[in-house]
Order: sequence, then structure tokens, then C-alpha cells
Amino acid sequence: RRDGGAPVTRYVLRARRTDPAGAWRVVYDGPRAARLVDGLAAGTRYEFSVSAANGAGASGPSPPALVRTPSAPRAADGDAGGSANAALLREGDHWREYWDAGRERVFYFHRATGERRDDAPPEFAAAADAQEREARFRARRRALRDAIR
Repeated sequence: RRDGGAPVTRYVLRARRTDPAGAWRVVYDGPRAARLVDGLAAGTRYEFSVSAANGAGASGPSPPALVRTPSAPRAADGDAGGSANAALLREGDHWREYWDAGRERVFYFHRATGERRDDAPPEFAAAADAQEREARFRARRRALRDAIR
């Protein structure tokens, strides 16, 4: 080991599309070991490489890791943005809530379309409301059942 045991203080994450026009670009330069990368196109192959630095110096870039982003959903008739997409967007279970450590805030991600947003989508709120109503109903039912016993 030639790092002197020093902790990593900086990471540089680079990415590029794998098509002929893809040029390496820095998508993150900072102290965190994990990073969410915005602005990637659906159904596209990318290569990612990372390097790290500490008080003893910087590493070279890692071997590239190949990643393919999910494709955007298509309607059954082949019309992007058709009724199948509208149905997917209405389903609250496609939205997931995540923590963005870099920005120190919650964000919402749609698993089918890859959309990311900072405000809670109405579909997510509706699904959460339905779960909350069901939980309240079950709690009342348990309380009534316990009162009868």
C-alpha cells in the first residue's frame, strides 16, 4: 500500500455514451463515494470510470463499467406517450422515494419512465393516502375486536 492509510478525500466520476460521439465528461467531483447521475438518456449505454484521491495522491481511472439505462415504456400500439404510458404514470407503485445524499434531500423516481422529481408526484401521494387509510381502518378494526373480547 502506498496510500499511507489515509482516507479517500475526493472521488472523480466520469461517464460517456458508448456511441462513436461519446466523449468522457466529469459527472461528479467531490467527497462522497456514492452519487446519483442525472441527465442520462433512456435506453442508452454508458461507460463509467472513477478515480480517488487522498493525502498521498490520486489513483488512475478505474476500468470502465458498462451500464445501460432502462428504456422508456411504449404503448401497446407503438405510440410513445399513448394510453399505456398514461396508465403507468397513474400507478403510484411505480414511484419510489429516495434520499439524495449529495443534495441532502428526498427525491422521487419513477421506475418505468426514469423520471426524477423533487416534489412528491400526485400518484405517490394518492398511493400513500390509500395506504394510510387502510392502516387506520385496520387499527380501528383491531381496537373494536379487542374491545369485544
